[in-house]
Order: sequence, then structure tokens, then C-alpha cells
Amino acid sequence: MIDVSHAEIHTATVSLKMITVNQRQMTLSVFRQIPQKQLISETMELIGTPWGWVNYFWPDVKLPHDAINPIQVVWQQDSTLFRSVFATLPSEMSYPQHGGLHSWRHILPGVMVAAYEEAVSGLGDSQRAVWLKLTKKYHTLTQELSAMDQLFIAVGGGGSPKS
Repeated sequence: MIDVSHAEIHTATVSLKMITVNQRQMTLSVFRQIPQKQLISETMELIGTPWGWVNYFWPDVKLPHDAINPIQVVWQQDSTLFRSVFATLPSEMSYPQHGGLHSWRHILPGVMVAAYEEAVSGLGDSQRAVWLKLTKKYHTLTQELSAMDQLFIAVGGGGSPKS
């Protein structure tokens, strides 16, 4: 039992970060129109400026079936917004095998897809070492992006005007 003389109610203030377009909070339908583009270059560097991440997916967003903690990163290149899917790779992917990359092919950088395929083709431990180096870099980038602010999108309507 909790003695009511020791219990209290406190008011907390929460800060949410939202994307606004023309002074209105971005809606889900507008968010879906942001083009998807790979944020990581073939040299495993970011090619744009990340704004934060959104935890929203719809059936057309192809997520790997074994994705861990997937997010969509909203990022800017020049004056255009893009979104890119990131997720933690499952530990089984440390050991490349035939068919293991299929559901990840569309969200990983091409250099990672090529390294995985070369490791599977039996070119030896050196190719597996390249794959592991790339996965370590991808994991680091995914952690850094996941540590950014979550961005909130309006569920419906046009959002409310900024005051």
C-alpha cells in the first residue's frame, strides 16, 4: 500500500520537435511525398545534413523483415528534403550467406551490397573482413542518427498555424 501522504502529482513540460512547411506542421501525407534517397555515399560518409528521425512507416516503405529499431532519417541536400531508412543489422548478417541480404538490398549503400555479395561468393576471409568493416561503420552511423532528435508529424489535417 502507498500512503497518500507520500504521493504527489507533478506537472511536466515536454518539448516536441516538428517539421513545419509554410508555418504548418507537416502531415503524414506530406511526409510520404518526401523522396527516399540513400544518405550514405559509396565511401560510407553522409552526403547531406540530417535533421532528425521519424518513427513512421507505411506499407510502401520496404523494411527488411529482420530490421532492428528501424527509423526514417529526414535529411537535407542543397535545398531539398529527403528521407532514408536505417535499422540495426541483425547479428546473423556478420556471416554472409546466400539470400541473407535480399530484404536489405534497397536500404544499404551499394558498396555494402557489393561487399556482402563478394563475401558470399567465396572470395575468402579478406572479403568478409571488408564486409565487417563496412557493417561497423554503418552501425556507428545508425547509432549517431538514432541519437538525434525524434521529429513528430501531424496525424491529419493541415496542422495548426504557428503563432
